[in-house]
Amino acid sequence: YRYCSMAVAQAERGELRDSIRSASMALHVGNAQGNEDLVAVSQRDLAIAYSYAGDLEHAEQYAREALGHQAKDPRIVEGPAYKTLGDVAVRRGRIAEGVQWYEKAAGAASDRFRPLVQISLANALVAGGDAGRARALYDSIQPPEADLQPLYRRGQGNLLLIEGKPQQARDAFEEAARDASGADAAYHRLWAVEGIARSELALGNRAAARDRFKEAAQLSEAIRARFRSEEFKTGLFGDMQKIFEQAILLSMEAGDVEGAWQLSERSRARALLD
Repeated sequence: YRYCSMAVAQAERGELRDSIRSASMALHVGNAQGNEDLVAVSQRDLAIAYSYAGDLEHAEQYAREALGHQAKDPRIVEGPAYKTLGDVAVRRGRIAEGVQWYEKAAGAASDRFRPLVQISLANALVAGGDAGRARALYDSIQPPEADLQPLYRRGQGNLLLIEGKPQQARDAFEEAARDASGADAAYHRLWAVEGIARSELALGNRAAARDRFKEAAQLSEAIRARFRSEEFKTGLFGDMQKIFEQAILLSMEAGDVEGAWQLSERSRARALLD
């Protein structure tokens, strides 16, 4: 169980090789002792670490295996395992399947874990274009604790965008950017700025959108450098390339060929390093 605690802490720091190693040692002990609870918990931790690393095949494998073992407190295994399966489905573009897994996770999760699942479910509904259900869910969620506030506010911004309210969406993203704090503040600020950029595009402010996408690209480079694990950079942060692509597109559109070329070179260098 100490190995599992180590695995969780290491995953949160982005030390994914170490996290997987610790959870694997816990799994070995659990299998050797015939301890169903330890096997379930360690497989849950492996699923989460592999999901962070962008290794969706192993994330799905261990999440399903965790659900096949009897934990002493099923909530602490079933909630995260179902959520991981939802995360995997969404990242594969299977939004409807992801929604189903998140719904199962919400029903199985502990009270402490449920708000994160509900926000993930609402975000999946937004991604699927179901603004009505997403709005009903967001309106029913109690204001989450401080560590979930940035995710909550960005989700509201995305919902406002698909509801056709770009001005309100921009306000929500700007609030999220201002209030980002804690160890992951830079990460939350990055995606808040990216949301502001998309809101500016929806408002027709293409010059402002270009400036914001360029700001987000600069933030992304600093954030990537924080994590030693190559899996973490190429997995969770792989979609940061789309920020560079938007900044390049808008720079070319504005006739800033030199700026677009510099962004392209920075994007290519970043991808090559990863």
